[in-house]
Amino acid sequence: MQSMAPGNFASMAAVREGKKHLLVAVFDVLHLNGRDLVYEAAPLRAREALLRSILEPIPTYVEVVPTEHVRADDEEALLASLRQVVRAKQEGLVLKTLDSAYLPNGRASWFKLKPAAIPGVGDTLTLGLIGARVGNGVNAGKITGFALGAIQNRHAVAEAGEPPRWAWLFNTPIAPAPIARALTELCLGSAAVEAAPLMRRAEPSAAVGWLHGEPTGADELLHLVARHTRGRRCSRWRWSGKALCGRAPRSARRR
Repeated sequence: MQSMAPGNFASMAAVREGKKHLLVAVFDVLHLNGRDLVYEAAPLRAREALLRSILEPIPTYVEVVPTEHVRADDEEALLASLRQVVRAKQEGLVLKTLDSAYLPNGRASWFKLKPAAIPGVGDTLTLGLIGARVGNGVNAGKITGFALGAIQNRHAVAEAGEPPRWAWLFNTPIAPAPIARALTELCLGSAAVEAAPLMRRAEPSAAVGWLHGEPTGADELLHLVARHTRGRRCSRWRWSGKALCGRAPRSARRR
């Protein structure tokens, strides 16, 4: 699903409103004009050539999934393709044997290569939960986005006891529902949390001394910032590109 401009993804609500449209991505042909290519055990290279001969792509509406032929032992070519996937923020590559027939419900000749499963490529990042955004309207009083940042003086904090300085990286609403609820309780406070709220209201006219690069745009402006930044008081979370996961500080752990 993408917008009129290639590479921009949208929600189903935007599709219903007519602002976006669906993209049909075609990657194989199994039956054509009475010809059963599965029964014939037609090899992938033949099916691929046939697909491209019968389908006229309409950019951003109907497209043939891009493919590249490389040798299985060509490590450089495989890494180059994988780097393209990483830059495009896609899930990974599907490697298939060119001479293989299509086997329903079978993947003996397929292999999925995902950056997240390769050391040094899809590694997680240790980030700090440094702020939050609060919604309005039907979301009034609810946290609708979390601000994540990276500590800038890690060694000085550990070795000299300096107050930590953080750099804002991005806001994200992405978090499994149970984690989002727990974070909301920790940030705003609730009867289930013994400690004081981890967040305080951000004053629009006052800069946050320990935070560098705080966003100023209306769509990214932080409504709440972390109340404590010394020691381990800032929650630390790991970001994998798909989900937010981590552990609350020991002094404010939810019961």
